[in-house]
Amino acid sequence: MGKKKNRKIEEYIAGALLFVVFGAVMIQVVNRFLVKISIPWTEELARYAFIWLSFIGVGIGVKRKSHMSVELLRNALGKNEKYLLILVDIIMLAIFVISAVYGYRLTGKLLASGQKSPALKLSMGYVYLAAPVGFTLAALHIVIQYARKLRKGGETW
Repeated sequence: MGKKKNRKIEEYIAGALLFVVFGAVMIQVVNRFLVKISIPWTEELARYAFIWLSFIGVGIGVKRKSHMSVELLRNALGKNEKYLLILVDIIMLAIFVISAVYGYRLTGKLLASGQKSPALKLSMGYVYLAAPVGFTLAALHIVIQYARKLRKGGETW
């Protein structure tokens, strides 16, 4: 049971972030209509939680293999489809790794600079950290998928 929970940790985090986005937006809407006052931190919290949700979603999409694909090209290739899919995965892996590396560098610079968000006074490095974390998760899922395929003898290619 512990392994299943570990496999779903990204989904739990995404669900919690979605709840935060919903809650912050609801507080803002209710407050604007009833009290006629805007609370600045709710908009900022919703925005930053949505950014994290989006990048965690990249990893979940790769894990579930639910990103868009070009069906017409896949159908035209027939038996050679697996080679196209391998090439696409290699390109995606390279993009994710490069993006993660540069994202971690940028995050480090932002954390060192001490730049803070206006309302929450949160270090902007933590906001920007969402991108490299999401890209790292996506890259890990591609590697895990290929490790499983190789362990099964390549029968699922």
